[in-house]
Formats: sequence, C-alpha cells, structure tokens
Amino acid sequence: MAKPECWSRTVGNERGSRVRVYEREVGGMLYASAWLPGTGESRRSLGHRDRARALREAHQLLQVRDNAVEPEGCDAPLTLGALFTRYGTDGKYLADGSLKTEAYLQHIAVSGRNLIGHFGCEAVIAALTPDRIAEYVRLRRDGSITGNRVRTNAIERELTILKGALNWARGQYINGRPLLLRHPLEAYRIPSERDPKRPVVGEPAVAKLLAVSDKVHPDLYILILLARTTGRRLSALLGLRWDDVDFEGGTIRWRAERDKLRKTWIIPVAQKTLKALRRFRKKHPGVGTTLLFPHPKAKRHPGKPVTPDLAAYWLKRAFKLSGATKPDGSLWHAFRRLWATERKNLSVKDVAAAGGWKDVSTLIECYQQPDEDTLRDVVEYVKPARRERPTEKRA
Repeated sequence: MAKPECWSRTVGNERGSRVRVYEREVGGMLYASAWLPGTGESRRSLGHRDRARALREAHQLLQVRDNAVEPEGCDAPLTLGALFTRYGTDGKYLADGSLKTEAYLQHIAVSGRNLIGHFGCEAVIAALTPDRIAEYVRLRRDGSITGNRVRTNAIERELTILKGALNWARGQYINGRPLLLRHPLEAYRIPSERDPKRPVVGEPAVAKLLAVSDKVHPDLYILILLARTTGRRLSALLGLRWDDVDFEGGTIRWRAERDKLRKTWIIPVAQKTLKALRRFRKKHPGVGTTLLFPHPKAKRHPGKPVTPDLAAYWLKRAFKLSGATKPDGSLWHAFRRLWATERKNLSVKDVAAAGGWKDVSTLIECYQQPDEDTLRDVVEYVKPARRERPTEKRA
C-alpha cells in the first residue's frame, strides 16, 4: 500500500503506457513502475534518489516505448537478460563462422552478470541511455556493484562487450525484422584508461625465473622460454602440438583456433628455442597432434592443455621462489611486451607478423614501451654537423 507521505509521480496515459516513479520510504531510493498494455507491470529500482532525474527517465522510457516498433512475433521489447542469453549462445561465432575464444566467451558471461546485477534482468535495452551507463561506470569503479574496485580498463572491456552485443542484435532478424531496431548507445563514447598498467618484465627477472622453473613444474622452463623468444600470447603457447613445430624448416605454426585473431601463422623460431624444444622432446616424447603442455590431471582434463589459471599459478610460484619482483598488474603478458619493446628498432610490419598483431598501431601504442636505453639515445642525440660545399674558383 502506498504511503501518502512518500513522493510519487506518474507520466503517460491512464489507458495506455504509463510510468510511475516513486519512493518506498521518505527520502529513500527511487523506483519505477512501468505499465504496458498487453504486457503488464514491470518494477525496478532506479538506483538513485534524484527526483528530477527520475522524472526525466520516466519520460524517456515512455517515449522509447511509444516510438518503438517491435518485430512481428515479439511479445515484449528486448531486455538486457534476453540479450546476453542469446548473445552468449547464438553470438559466440565470428563473422567468418569461427568460434570465439573461450576466454572471450567467459568475458561475455562475466560482463553480462555485472550489467544485469545493476540494471536488472528485465531492463529494457532501449532505455539504456548514456547517462545511466555513466552512472554504472561510477558505481562499477568504486566497487558498489561487485564489491571490488576496478580500473577503467575493466569497465572499458565490459562496455565494449555490451556495444558489441547491441550491434549483433541489430543484425539478428525475427520474421524479417531486426531483434533490435535502434542502438541506444551508438553515439556513446566508452571511457578509456588514462594511465593503463602495461608492465614489462626485466631480463634479470627472466633469468631468475628460468633458474627455479624446474622446482615449480618440469614444463615451466620451456613455457617461459617460448614466451620470452616468440612473444606469443599464453593461449597460443599452451595450444601448441608437436606437429606445429617444424624442426627442419625452423618454424612454428600458430593455429587459428588458438589465435585471438583466428588466423594461422607460420613464423620462424630462434635457434636456441629449437634446441631447447629438442631437449624437451627427449624428456617428454610426443609426435603428431600430441600437446606440448598436456594438463597434469589428464583424467579430469582428457586431451586438454594446461589451463591459463594453472600456468598463472606456476609463474606466481616461480616469482616467489626466485625472489624476482612480479610486474604489478601483469603475468604472462609482460613477456609479450618485453619481446615487442626489444624490437623497436626493427620493421614494425615484420614484428607485428612475428608476434601475431593484426596491425602495427596496437603494437606501437600498447606493447612497445619506452625504456632507459632508447630514452637515453633520444636525449643525448646530437645532430650531425652540416658539411659546407667547397666554393668553386672562377677562371
């Protein structure tokens, strides 16, 4: 029963769509109750106490509903819960038909849970206005949504996935009509990290890690060496099979199904790495499609490689045993940045191809870091003296 002393306002038509915004306790959190003819009532918390803003949101929601034209066969507007349910199943394939990586599918699931936890499973997609997303950014950052504070890059990833899901929904059709007619966040600019953490592991630390690797696990030495000398992502390293290594040709085939870009690469490998792989193969015999790094618990993970979580545990253990300083906010990816940074003086096109980058801009902006040696070269640069041309004597 409504309390007379509590604030309440209603917008809309008594016999049509209408939205009531109200408070359950005086000065408390505001709520919205939307009545849609033929559908019924839907209630949810607005997550704030600003009455003027609540009225604006009520008018926006009513306008979205009145202007929306739903596809035939759809009984209700697309909700956030329905979007991520479908996107997690039907949207797990790329445009070329290949499956998205398992890690990315996990990011989709986690992002969906966080967004639904704030907006609600029944939140209408068309009502996700930029101001409501801006509020989500603030609450997500200070830990109000999940209980953990996060940096901007975590929020950026979630909102990028949300916009990707909305773009996908516009391309899905029911009875000849798109699942989503209008992208409410098309013009919204996702916030980016102003000071992102992109640490690079040092060469002395790598030597210490290699020295204690056998105390952690017999596979860790060659895994660190491959990360150090190839610059490849951890997922690609863990998915290597013996028929990917061409000892005669001196190359490694990086399979498309384990590649973030879903592209197959055949790249030369350093001679010292090939020698280490030969020694590793003698201790761990394998041919054909046998994995280089099979999961230690084969009964629970038959035919599966070492998981990224297990590989992360190994590396953390090695850092602890070696006494080396672990890069803040990074583990295996720090090797990739080191590999890219050391090759700043080489052809960026070739470095991008060897390391598996789609374009050189990502390589330059996100992976190649300033270091003391190259910075010193810059500040100590001396412009070569200009040689004067000898004057010709006239006859």
